[in-house]
Amino acid sequence: MFSCLRSRTAAVSAAAPLALIAGPSWEDKSLRAPVRCEVPSKPSSTQQGNVIQEKLASMCRIADRLGGHEELLARLVKIEDDMWAKGKIHRVVITGGPCGGKSTVMADVIQMLKEHNYLVFTMPEIATLMYNWSDGKMWDDFAVQGPDDDPVWTALQVNLTWTQIVIEDSIAKLASRSLAKRRQTANPPNGAVILLDRGVVDNVGYCSPEAWAMVEKELDTTLTRLRDERYDHVIHLVTAAIGAEKFYTLSQADQGEGEASARTETPQEARELDTKNQEAWRGARSLHIVANTGTFDEKRETVLAILKSKLGISRSTEHAVSQDATCKYLDGKTIIDKANQDEAIPWVVKMNVCRTSISATRGLVKFVSEDGSTQYFVQCLATNGEVETQYQVDAWTYAQKIQHARDAIDSSADGTGKTDVSLKEVNEVRVTFLYKQNLVRCTVGSLPDGQKELRVRVYAPGPIAQLLPKWLVVRG
Repeated sequence: MFSCLRSRTAAVSAAAPLALIAGPSWEDKSLRAPVRCEVPSKPSSTQQGNVIQEKLASMCRIADRLGGHEELLARLVKIEDDMWAKGKIHRVVITGGPCGGKSTVMADVIQMLKEHNYLVFTMPEIATLMYNWSDGKMWDDFAVQGPDDDPVWTALQVNLTWTQIVIEDSIAKLASRSLAKRRQTANPPNGAVILLDRGVVDNVGYCSPEAWAMVEKELDTTLTRLRDERYDHVIHLVTAAIGAEKFYTLSQADQGEGEASARTETPQEARELDTKNQEAWRGARSLHIVANTGTFDEKRETVLAILKSKLGISRSTEHAVSQDATCKYLDGKTIIDKANQDEAIPWVVKMNVCRTSISATRGLVKFVSEDGSTQYFVQCLATNGEVETQYQVDAWTYAQKIQHARDAIDSSADGTGKTDVSLKEVNEVRVTFLYKQNLVRCTVGSLPDGQKELRVRVYAPGPIAQLLPKWLVVRG
């Protein structure tokens, strides 16, 4: 491709460095001739552009002769897609000690990213999955002495780490393909985020130094390579056993009824694992440690602020107190049409939201994007209805929880028992957009009396009416 650059002749220059060229007999010092040679400079962008144009013209002539236009076009489109996607796929690890709040925080992050027009791919915690796949016997059956039995424990960690690497790489390919596929749409995504519930580096915390050295040798890799070549940002959530001891529990947010918990650590063991985890990730180019210095809600908001900053999402939304208002009613389609016509709004995201209240403290929520992709969450509610914790589930689990609620209600109706279970469903249309660098969320729903309502939330300080486009009119 750069054959024209290779045709350059070396010109003698007084400023060029010296090079010793060996003659027929290197031992004969009289044959050594100091010669000044030019070090080729990097071609300019204009020169590179000319070379590329020449190469493309040559490829087109070959395609004319051989009839390979479709193949040529397909390969060029693939190259174009790959170049467009560069820098738009972000690999984010949510990690930390046991009972740090990962499940709830990941659910928060997924919802925030989708509102900001990002494709989101999630990677579950492989260690927990393998524990469940083995019916809770994985640790015991692999090593009688646990982590102290280095060779046997290494075999487990090699399998676990390799499985995670394969799945991570598969998800990365899916993200790249999906992002490329959607770039020609009317509302192309701002990027794609692969959200990982722990990375392979987390396995270091469960190994002795000798066992991990065996893992590296077996996989022909190093901790530095695994840490720096696979992930862009790492957010460590400090265990509740450090700074929020009274909230430490062995229960897991996404633990099903009747299931054994994969978490078995005492508070002291949790503190030790948290420290080892931080040490394993130390040196990562974008490591953020979120401690228990305030409330859990503040911890959640800190994570969202970090990601907004790292992904280049409007800085004015960081740490901003949200403001709510009721506006003159517009339906979802009208809001989308007006937003698309507003030159001050660069992008718009629509979601259909279905909220199902199971009880006073338990609820389900389903988010359906414009492309039909769906995310399901279980929410634990405070007495005022605010979400305390939440975690993502699959479609089957979501349907099962609704069916269990229906069965409980039917049982109560038959007079066979009492239940506080209810199934109250609320459907909303959520339209989110960026207006003058401020995030605006419009929620179209209904009041209890059936009257239509438009609620607006702005993530910025200042008079809310001045932060909205003119076609959104604040009531009162």
